[in-house]
Amino acid sequence: MQVRWGTGTLNGAPARFRITAVDGNANHDRLGDAIRVELWDARGVTLLYDTQSGVPQDAPVTTPADGGNIRVMTGR
Repeated sequence: MQVRWGTGTLNGAPARFRITAVDGNANHDRLGDAIRVELWDARGVTLLYDTQSGVPQDAPVTTPADGGNIRVMTGR
């Protein structure tokens, strides 16, 4: 499992994010690859979006990552 925190913009406003990804092959997980994306306001207080809304942050990651792309850009 990989967890990454960062900052960026959401609809032009500053925001914070946390992405948790699970490689099903590496963990011999029958559920396959999974991802959780959480977005907060700039202060990290108000949760704006969560792919697994309503479950604790330490809950198993269960949102299937079975297609598509994620693009992470740096400010460099």
